[in-house]
Amino acid sequence: MRRYKDKAESLGVTWCEIPVEPDKYAPDDIEVFASALQSSTGTVLGYCRTGKRAIHLWAYGSVARFPVTYLLSKAGAAGFDLEPLRDDLETYRGRVGSDHQ
Repeated sequence: MRRYKDKAESLGVTWCEIPVEPDKYAPDDIEVFASALQSSTGTVLGYCRTGKRAIHLWAYGSVARFPVTYLLSKAGAAGFDLEPLRDDLETYRGRVGSDHQ
C-alpha cells in the first residue's frame, strides 16, 4: 500500500487511509471518512477492493447532510444497491442528524 500512497502524493493527491472490516463500520470510522470528504477541496476517490466499504462509508458519512433516498439514488447510479441499508441509514441519520447539521 505504501507504494500507492507514495505515487499518489508524488502526483499531488492527498492520501487518507481508513482501514475497516467489511460491514463493521465503527462511528469513528464513519466520522474519519466524512471528515476526509468534507475537508477535500477536489475530487475524492474512495477505494476498496470491491467498492462496497467505500460506498457504505460514503453513505453513512453523508447521511446527516443528504436524505437517504438521495444517497440510495446516487449509489444506484454508481452501480451499488444500498436498499438493504435503508433502515440502518435512517436510524443512523436520526442519531447523528442533529449533531452534524
